[in-house]
Amino acid sequence: MLLALHGYPPESCGGTEHAVQALARGLLRAGHEVTVVAGSSRSGRSFHTTEEEDVDPASGKRIPVIRLHRGDGFVGHWQSSFAPAVGREFGALVRRLRPDVVHVHHWLRLSRDLVARAAEENVPAVVTLHDYWTTCLIYFRVPPAELAFCDAALGPEPCLPCAGYLPHDLAPAEAAASLANFKADVLRELRLARATFALCADQAGAVERYLGAGDGDLGIKVLPPARELALEPAAPPPSPAELGRLRIGSWGALHPLKGTDLLIDAVRRARNGPLPLELHVAGVEGDADFARRVRADARDLPVVFHGPFEEGQLAEHPAARVHAFASGSRARETWGLVLDEAVALRLPLLLPRFGAFPEHLGERGARYYEPGDAASLAALLRELQKAPDDVLALRDELPALDEVLPPLERHVAAVELAYSEAIRRGAPPGVAADAARERRSEAEMARLEDAMRTSARGTDSPAGPGGEG
Repeated sequence: MLLALHGYPPESCGGTEHAVQALARGLLRAGHEVTVVAGSSRSGRSFHTTEEEDVDPASGKRIPVIRLHRGDGFVGHWQSSFAPAVGREFGALVRRLRPDVVHVHHWLRLSRDLVARAAEENVPAVVTLHDYWTTCLIYFRVPPAELAFCDAALGPEPCLPCAGYLPHDLAPAEAAASLANFKADVLRELRLARATFALCADQAGAVERYLGAGDGDLGIKVLPPARELALEPAAPPPSPAELGRLRIGSWGALHPLKGTDLLIDAVRRARNGPLPLELHVAGVEGDADFARRVRADARDLPVVFHGPFEEGQLAEHPAARVHAFASGSRARETWGLVLDEAVALRLPLLLPRFGAFPEHLGERGARYYEPGDAASLAALLRELQKAPDDVLALRDELPALDEVLPPLERHVAAVELAYSEAIRRGAPPGVAADAARERRSEAEMARLEDAMRTSARGTDSPAGPGGEG
């Protein structure tokens, strides 16, 4: 089996990367030969590949990891997501390795023709969609100016004006044609795939709408992500009444998408309630300017920033030694790895009623507020300040971890069924590479690189928080 995605540990350690690593190791334990082909944010002066191995700690077996390092400096820009050199190399790898199935988990930093390249080599492919990259020019569908989730279908309006803050050197007609190619390529990949999975039903339906496909036209099925989570809850802190304050924890990247500022705003609004509040925040600075602003905004509030943390040490971390976990996410989350962690640690949850969250967890052990609304979250906090024993009742309502996060073996078994069906059906008719289109794309990428260098913008995904998938 060949698993393809945009990055892989230890270089890249987001939710998608950890899910694919868990799947790769699970397939290995089930007796399959597995190779990972990963993109990289570490580009060089020219396109090149590197090879290493991932050692499964449970079995000691090794997974070959081939990283494709692009030679351009804008591997996250939507206009460069069709990268002919990467596509050609990917096709050559499929030809050399001859996997039974290619499983594409992401195209970012690679090229948006991986399923087509596999089909050209007569190898069937399966796709798992971990996020909304296929439907959005800025990745997460949260415009940076408004910081409100966008529910529009992918198209010239409003997408090109929204992405206009990114450097480019295209006339309006050229930009519209480039977007049309992006959408056509994505739809081709999904239609060529022998199975396409989303992480939740909300995501499956949303992808269909955003790509303008008919209801069920893409045949997207639901398959929760793979994950091995070894977290045992520590002894809980004293109750809010005993402690004399209500402790709230939150972890993940400090980034506008993750809504750290919304959490702080809610604490500010509720700080004069009947019971003192305390917010503990942990995570990397996904956006340095944003992190500086939220730290400044929280200077006069009972908010503690703990910085990066190790997942394996989360149970003993101050951000998890709290009475409840809160998420401020503005994104339409497709799963929510932090929810699994909070459930494992037996922490009640305060969540936006949006995306996968209510589908993933339901009402047990959780209370919901209006997405993106600090006043709504503050109202939840005030309710708990007035009745602090409610957090104890919510804790008792929490489901068991395996009720919300399927065991890895169950995930692997479902994937094996999809692989067997893909092998039975065989590869779809191949789509021959278009040499003239590849030359046009490479010329467009060269122009984009000049624009990027002139603007001194970053090299990776312009909207990503560098974390969850």
